[in-house]
Amino acid sequence: WLDISTLQYHHNGPSDDRQRKDHAATSQHYARMRAALIWFERFKLALFNSVAKKDKVSEKAYLCLNIAWLLRGKGEELAANPEAKEEDKAKCKAEEDAFYAQAYDGLYKAIQSESFPMCGMDEATMSVLLAEMAFKLGKIENAGRLVSSVLTSPSANQRMKNKALELKEKIIEEMKKKKAAGK
Repeated sequence: WLDISTLQYHHNGPSDDRQRKDHAATSQHYARMRAALIWFERFKLALFNSVAKKDKVSEKAYLCLNIAWLLRGKGEELAANPEAKEEDKAKCKAEEDAFYAQAYDGLYKAIQSESFPMCGMDEATMSVLLAEMAFKLGKIENAGRLVSSVLTSPSANQRMKNKALELKEKIIEEMKKKKAAGK
């Protein structure tokens, strides 16, 4: 049940170029997954500490956003893996959506009650981020309001205004689709 080539592979590592490449790719994959898991656990711990310390709403929300981004990466890894279970993919997506929604709610509350800079971002950057999040969550009206505030802000830089214009086009398209579907 064990042959010499199997023992040599496990003892000496892969023997030919193809096996070396497969071994390297697998090792890199597991290293990325391990690093992502470590960061995921660190962000969750930071979130628990933030809640215990009664930090600002923006800080807790930003930690939720980072966790959601890590979960999105994990979901992409699962989607690329044909051996991944569908229930694992669904669970990961549900967790990502929950953290993303919590992040949006927290950041939206924070812009109404905290002063800028917030989480290292100025008002225009935070508004564009929130507009993107609102759009992804299907809160088109909120996204439109946030984009409008960036476009009319004299303090917003041109880069943020350009991003807001791009998002405005997506919002207009989505509103047209909804209107067409409603008729």
